[in-house]
Amino acid sequence: HDEAGTYLALFRQALELWNHAVYNYRLKTLATFLHILDALSSETTSTSLKNRHRTIYAGIAALEQRFTEDLTVKELAGLCNVSEGTFRRLFKEYKQMSPITYRNFLRMKRAEALLKSGEYTVSQAGEAVNCPDPCYFNRLFRQFFHVNPSEIKF
Repeated sequence: HDEAGTYLALFRQALELWNHAVYNYRLKTLATFLHILDALSSETTSTSLKNRHRTIYAGIAALEQRFTEDLTVKELAGLCNVSEGTFRRLFKEYKQMSPITYRNFLRMKRAEALLKSGEYTVSQAGEAVNCPDPCYFNRLFRQFFHVNPSEIKF
């Protein structure tokens, strides 16, 4: 399904390249078709992955909406009616990280946005994302962004 018109736009681009027959038009048209194939492949893989992990969507949604809370994996698994082990396994397959690492990632992304706004100090941003220990906050921030939070400029 091409509801956004992405593929149609790419096919039109390929047709226009072919019709104008400018320098390297065959190569440019081929590149456009390869881009279409890549987009289709990515969409198919994403859809397949989503269908396979549909059972844990409630847990993922809860984690994304309430990442500042200290939700346990047991609570998230309970929302999905699966065991903790199953939830952890499916979550790691889907997000390529553990639920706790993902929660920390969401917290650090939010802290980064707060710091970039210029309205928060490092300690205020840490507290806003439920990470009040400055040492732990700095370590997590460096883990995800490879810079100290104090180096973030707005």
